[in-house]
Amino acid sequence: GIENLVIDGPTEQFTKDQQYAIDQFVMRGGKLFVLLDGMVVNEQYGMVSPNQSGLGDMLQNYGITVNKDLVGDFGSPESLQFGNGPYTVVQPYPLWPRIIADDINKDNPITAPLQTFSSPWVSSLTLQPAEGREVVELAKTSPKSFAYTELASVSPEAITQPDASKFGQYVVAGIVSGKLNSAFTNTQKPDGV
Repeated sequence: GIENLVIDGPTEQFTKDQQYAIDQFVMRGGKLFVLLDGMVVNEQYGMVSPNQSGLGDMLQNYGITVNKDLVGDFGSPESLQFGNGPYTVVQPYPLWPRIIADDINKDNPITAPLQTFSSPWVSSLTLQPAEGREVVELAKTSPKSFAYTELASVSPEAITQPDASKFGQYVVAGIVSGKLNSAFTNTQKPDGV
């Protein structure tokens, strides 16, 4: 009886049985909403590692790739407070892109009411349209953004601004609908299914 399924920020490995159950839910027409990062940030130590949830591979079959990166937006960063006690400073932090109205899809009812929002440590998306499958970009960073595939740390001092020639605009939210391909073939079904 479930019609909608939300998976919020998964970081631990989903088993093949769990992935298959999610895939079959989608194949039966269920609506899946996934908040998935390509990279996982350890907030305590400021370290970054690839997300090993296994959902990224499954989503690729549906036409959406969650890239293994963190997008830094130097044109529209959120301002954050850093430091302790009396030694705090507020400064722009590019790894928390602030998505503004011009870069939000106003034609889609999901994002139409939004004026701005922040996306902490967000990864870029690649949307792949296909015959019978529609993709819609919901939100993008500013054109002064860069996708970091390697970072030693997410501390403000470790974020170096790249040369302006390397800037681009990145999709950070999207929808895929229509004819979706299962992530599993008959020979890939988990044991016992």
